[in-house]
Amino acid sequence: MSTLDILRAEKLCTIATCGNDGIPNAATVFYVFDEKKFLIHILTAPDTIHGQHICQNGHVALTVFSTTQKWTADKRGLQIYATGKRTPSTILPGVLKKYLNRYRGFSQWVKGVLDMKKIQSRFFTLRIEKIKIFDEPTFGKDVWVEVEVRT
Repeated sequence: MSTLDILRAEKLCTIATCGNDGIPNAATVFYVFDEKKFLIHILTAPDTIHGQHICQNGHVALTVFSTTQKWTADKRGLQIYATGKRTPSTILPGVLKKYLNRYRGFSQWVKGVLDMKKIQSRFFTLRIEKIKIFDEPTFGKDVWVEVEVRT
């Protein structure tokens, strides 16, 4: 499946948010993906503009793609529409384990849930609602596949 391939291959995404004031914001963040529940988890400080926006209204748009794609080659990427909130403490240990497995250097600061108090960043969970897939090697030139996600 194209979506999973792209989410597994890439480690950065750009998130776009908008606060109650109507002013948009974009940020690049590292993420982990829960394939069973179709959730994306990001780590960011709650006092960042995008962190505040997620807490205010939860609406998030993301793009996931390789920055090494050549202009003349077939392109691949995702546009994801989701709603987000702070990660519930009940799933935090599993999210942290995924994050530590994917980003081994993070263990310099955090080895377990209790260490999260030492850093400013917190996990946010994004529930995917819709995905637009652009995968020319799989679907052909200029073909977008749009999928609504129901969990």
